[in-house]
Amino acid sequence: MDKKDVIKALIGFQEENLSNLRRSLGVVKNEAVDAPGANVSHSDTSKFQQSNLALGIQARIEDAERALALVKGLPETKSDVVAGGSFFSVRDQADGEIMYYLFTSIGGGDTFEVGGKEVTTISAEAPLIKVLKGKKKGDKVVFGNKEFYIVEIQ
Repeated sequence: MDKKDVIKALIGFQEENLSNLRRSLGVVKNEAVDAPGANVSHSDTSKFQQSNLALGIQARIEDAERALALVKGLPETKSDVVAGGSFFSVRDQADGEIMYYLFTSIGGGDTFEVGGKEVTTISAEAPLIKVLKGKKKGDKVVFGNKEFYIVEIQ
């Protein structure tokens, strides 16, 4: 799996999420306009709740736009160590499972597919990154009760 393909797939994944968020915002704004206000019914807070929901979605859109801009700026060059912007894989020593990660500066936790394999974004705040950062291909790390080996870094 090539880092360029991973970045391209993540951009597509994030653009789709952004599109879905924008669509949701439109629906919620329309529902807020149509909802009865407190002057119609003192016990009905639908308009207020829909407006708050719209504000929350707008904040998520802004976060998603920032994340997308950062992903578009990720270097496609390869790295020798696990560092910000690197794409790497680790193998669980116990079961042999290989997991793929893209080290992003913000966000993390998104999983998307590239070439039939799952890739997960992971940020600097993730506990796993704290043990992997600066490690090289072939290095062993212990995380929790598990041993992992770094299979590849790009």
